[in-house]
Amino acid sequence: MIKKIVDISIISVGIVFLCWYMPVAFNNVYACDDYWFGTNVRVNGFWGNQLFYYFNWEGSYTHTFLGSLPHVFNGSYMPFFSNMFSLVLLFVSIFYFLRTYTSLSVKRGVVYSLYFLSFLYLCTKGNAEIRFWVCANITYISEISILLIFFSLYHNLNKVLSYKKLFLVIFCLFLIGGSKLTFIIYAVSGIIIHDVLHNKPVNKNSLLVLFILGIFVILNLVAPGNYIRLAEETMPKDTDIHMNIVESVFYRITEMEPFLLNTLFLLPIAAQWTNKHTYDKKRILIAMAVFGTAFILDSVVMYICFNDSGPLRVYFVAEVLLALLVLLGLNHFYMSVLCKYYYTQPVMILFALMVAISHLSLIFQVPKSIEFSEKARERDKYVISCAADDTIEIAPLPSSYLMLSYFSNDKIWLERIYLPYFQKKNRFVLLETQKNVE
Repeated sequence: MIKKIVDISIISVGIVFLCWYMPVAFNNVYACDDYWFGTNVRVNGFWGNQLFYYFNWEGSYTHTFLGSLPHVFNGSYMPFFSNMFSLVLLFVSIFYFLRTYTSLSVKRGVVYSLYFLSFLYLCTKGNAEIRFWVCANITYISEISILLIFFSLYHNLNKVLSYKKLFLVIFCLFLIGGSKLTFIIYAVSGIIIHDVLHNKPVNKNSLLVLFILGIFVILNLVAPGNYIRLAEETMPKDTDIHMNIVESVFYRITEMEPFLLNTLFLLPIAAQWTNKHTYDKKRILIAMAVFGTAFILDSVVMYICFNDSGPLRVYFVAEVLLALLVLLGLNHFYMSVLCKYYYTQPVMILFALMVAISHLSLIFQVPKSIEFSEKARERDKYVISCAADDTIEIAPLPSSYLMLSYFSNDKIWLERIYLPYFQKKNRFVLLETQKNVE
């Protein structure tokens, strides 16, 4: 009976998550750099935009491809379709990962993958950037999904090496090599962690994987656009807070501490399978050291690229991989220690209900989020309707709650990014300040 209650509490988490995510995603709108991507796709064409970014902004061709993709299609609901694409892809990648590394059945794999997915969307530091912002959502979430699929393929690489499987591995490596440096760092460290935990010696397959990945990474790094962006991003910032590289690394570590504590709420699903592989304690410690090294290296790269700890969305990569490592660790701890005690099942029910209640609290923000969406759509329609000689009077948008609204009421952004998206060069007034902006 109590096991059935555990299952119901786990299912409730996924249901409550979808109750707030789906309506907000359905009403989602473009924000911030989405308009910049849209303008560039219109001006350069879809494929021309890939070359434009490669030579003028960044070499991460996978990131550019994904960021450009929604703007190939016209329609006010493209943000929704983009959110659904990334959501489903992440769900499938988590399911594939769990089915590869655990003994979960298909039915339980589906339910627990949704629980894990809902945990990520609830606890990530990136918040609206990761959940709804198209520019980050369809890129970062899709790229971490590709990474998880690759780790699942890599695990089975030595079992039956077929041309089909080899093609899928190479395709994943091509996409990973064209991702942000953060993904590349964790791809290499993930390969090392996998081989350490599974006591897998270096062989021709692992060397071949690293060699192929290296070729695609070089293609990414030599892009002229990387150095143009680096020069721009590392310009002195107009802020009173300046961190050195050591302070930046320690800041990122402290910022990850709350998420690490939250991973304890993965216990309800961590106790639901028997290990396929027994992990030696010494190897677990080595794997933890490798992950820690990767996180520090990632922090250093962020400092080099931005002169600070980096944007919030970048944490998502480390959060997902850390959560999966903790999930496997909690399973080992439960099977070797906690399963002996009856009280662990009531604790699992309590944990699952706490996660569900946390999701429930976000449902109350849905109406205000939709109100923001309606005001944003009204503003878009108004701007489109303005004639070339009209003075555009732009009303400020309200708080966005669950959605992203960076710069939505910023005059410089409105002039340089927002209005060019609609091909408007009009004189405009931001009604909030009643000041004309040429």
